[in-house]
Amino acid sequence: MSSIFENLKLKKAIFHELQQRDDTNKPAVIKYGDKVEVLIGKGKDTLQTRIMDSMGNNTHCIQMDIVKKGEDSICADVDKILKSSDDQFIANSRPFAEKLALAQISKGIPGGIVVVITGTTGVGNSKCCIIIKAEVHTGFHKMDGKYRLSIEYLNGLFLTPTQKLYKIGFFVRSGDSYDAFVYDHNITKRENTHAAIYFYEAFLGCQVSKSNKAETQEFFLLTREFINEMEASTEEKLNFQDELYTYLRNSNETTIGVKEFAERCFSGKSRDTYREYMKKAEYPDVGVIKDLELLKNVLKRRNIRFTSGVELIRKNGILRDVVRIISSKENETVLAVSGKMEDQKN
Repeated sequence: MSSIFENLKLKKAIFHELQQRDDTNKPAVIKYGDKVEVLIGKGKDTLQTRIMDSMGNNTHCIQMDIVKKGEDSICADVDKILKSSDDQFIANSRPFAEKLALAQISKGIPGGIVVVITGTTGVGNSKCCIIIKAEVHTGFHKMDGKYRLSIEYLNGLFLTPTQKLYKIGFFVRSGDSYDAFVYDHNITKRENTHAAIYFYEAFLGCQVSKSNKAETQEFFLLTREFINEMEASTEEKLNFQDELYTYLRNSNETTIGVKEFAERCFSGKSRDTYREYMKKAEYPDVGVIKDLELLKNVLKRRNIRFTSGVELIRKNGILRDVVRIISSKENETVLAVSGKMEDQKN
């Protein structure tokens, strides 16, 4: 988990309700909350843990660029609410619900609860504002027509399988500006990306970082270097490299992450060593949108070079499907290659 989300301390929250948009061109109807929830006790501890767990999920949590910073932006609303007195908090929370209602232009987007939370986070106790959009379901606990923070609500909202029913915008004060992070279960699946865009782009005013090409390339190069330097057999390294190629070429996944790849590829001490290696290289500990532009040619084929100058190449596939290592010594590697030699090319 990134240190950005550690030491999270929530202070105040308020709930607003958005109804699902009807057939008219008008925004969804909003039921405004009128009470500030001061977060204390077990409910506060549970909520903090759930949010940290979500934001620490580095395939569903993405750091994004804030592109809308004007007076009428969410970023401006974040700045205003973090400076609010208790008397101003309710009024200054309403624009979050209003902007989300405007962003939900499709009737297919469900209504739900908008939770606006302020607090501090990180080792430096930086001010933060958290905006949660959650679909209404039986996990909510309603009293006297108003939503109240409760253990029933927390469990219903944050525990599996209902994790697909909420989205989080997390703004952290950084110097004179803010860093923005978005959690959304839909954000990793290419076919569901449209289900996430309205939240992070139209509502929060964020977009995917333009540096994702370089970060994807860096992920590949650092991971390949780590595998090459591992204390492992030649066959194990071949399998790990194949896992890396397969992971990046997976067309259904739009994000990559150190934690996810570590759990998928390595085990035991190697898993921890890899994560520490990437941390020392200052690679992001949150998810990165996959952009293979700089790796297009690299990923088209798998190749192995030998100290004798021989090179083994396979196009459009992984090596372990067709190459088996019989033995490997200091100056000799014996391979079994599927298929019959049919041609020689200069």
